[in-house]
Amino acid sequence: MNRKLRKVMNTKQDSLTFYGTPSLSSMVDGQISVGSASGEQLSIYAKNKGQLWKTSMSSDGNMYVDGNLSVKGNVTGMIPYIYFANIDSNSTSEVFIPFNTTTDTTTMDYRYKNMMPYDGELSKIMFRAEADTGSTVLKFYKASDATTDPSASGDAVTVDPSSRDTATTAVFGPKYSFVAGNIVSLSVNATNSPQGDMNFAVVFKFKVG
Repeated sequence: MNRKLRKVMNTKQDSLTFYGTPSLSSMVDGQISVGSASGEQLSIYAKNKGQLWKTSMSSDGNMYVDGNLSVKGNVTGMIPYIYFANIDSNSTSEVFIPFNTTTDTTTMDYRYKNMMPYDGELSKIMFRAEADTGSTVLKFYKASDATTDPSASGDAVTVDPSSRDTATTAVFGPKYSFVAGNIVSLSVNATNSPQGDMNFAVVFKFKVG
C-alpha cells in the first residue's frame, strides 16, 4: 500500500452530519459536513485552504440564497415584469389603462396597446384611487397576428376596495396568457368615480429562455 493511499484511508470521514452550523475552527482542512442553524436550510460545508465553503439545499425545489446572487449566464424561467400607470379619472365607464400616456379613454388606440416580447401571462393588477371605487371590474384584452385591436380574453376580474386610497389587488394568472408578438390591452370599470388620482402596478410574468 503506497503512502498516498494510506493517508486517504487514515483521514476518511465516518459521518458528514454536524449538529448546528460548522465553523472554521470546528473543521479540518478537506473536511465536508452537513448541518444547519435553527430555522435555516440544510447546507453542505467544506473547508479548503483555510476557507469555509457553503452550498444550501432544499426539500421543495426552490433555491435559497443568503447573500448576493451573481449570474454569468442567462436567467431563464418565469420572470416578473412590473409596469406602472397613473391616470386622473372621474369615469364610471370602462376605460383603458394607458401604456404611453397618463390619460384614460373609453376608445382603444395605440397608446393603450403594447406588444409582448415573450410568452407569458398577466399575473395581477394592483390599484388605488382617491375615492372608494366600489365594485371594480378589470379586463384583459389580447390580439394575435393579423388582428389590429385586442378583444377581451378570459373572465373579467371583479374586486371591491375597502375604502379610498387603499391598495387593492385583482389576481389573474395562467388563464390570462399570451404568446410573443401578441398585443395586450387592459381596462378598468369602477362603479363609483375615482374622483382624481388612480394608480396602477401591473405585473406580467414572461417565460424567458
